[in-house]
Amino acid sequence: PVVAVDQPSLKNVPSVGIDDRQAARKAATHLLSLHHKQIAIIAMELLSDLYVGLVDAQRLEQATHQITKLRLQGYRDAIEEAGIDFSQIPIYECRNDENHAREVAMTVLQRHPRPTAILAMSDILAFGALRTAQQMDLKVPEDLSIVGFDDIPLAWQIRPRLTTVQQPLIEKGVLAAELLLSKSLTKTAKVLGTRLVVRESSGIAPVT
Repeated sequence: PVVAVDQPSLKNVPSVGIDDRQAARKAATHLLSLHHKQIAIIAMELLSDLYVGLVDAQRLEQATHQITKLRLQGYRDAIEEAGIDFSQIPIYECRNDENHAREVAMTVLQRHPRPTAILAMSDILAFGALRTAQQMDLKVPEDLSIVGFDDIPLAWQIRPRLTTVQQPLIEKGVLAAELLLSKSLTKTAKVLGTRLVVRESSGIAPVT
């Protein structure tokens, strides 16, 4: 018996997940509501080739990692609705690793003009961006706002505490186990809810 959690999507296999596109849209909408226009994205892997760096249009078209694609679509929905050209938003890709995120964030924060906000596709990536900002003597959120995704325990333990999308990580595991242990595994898609948790890492865009 098999149950898929988040990905991959398998034919005739029950699954447990969230609406990643809608959840990511919430994160981007939050930053836009704070008047941020210079936004950068630190994304998880688009392809399984260990690439780290700036993402171009061709790579976006070739992307195979479904969660990354859906979250990018959610960011794009909100950004384009705000009248901003999504093709002008820099997207940097790396593995879901804090050290990789720190390296990428250094490049992001050396751009001119420097972004006033970062959408990180996971809390781990957000932590990397936060550490790099602090290393560069940038104040969060006065100089740079950061929004993560997941709401793992460290998100509310670090300082400043991280604004992030909360997803029911434990409930996902419980539901997956229940489906796995049930007598009949039907093609059931369980989509759980998410919510944006606003903390101190996000604030009004600085005047430039």
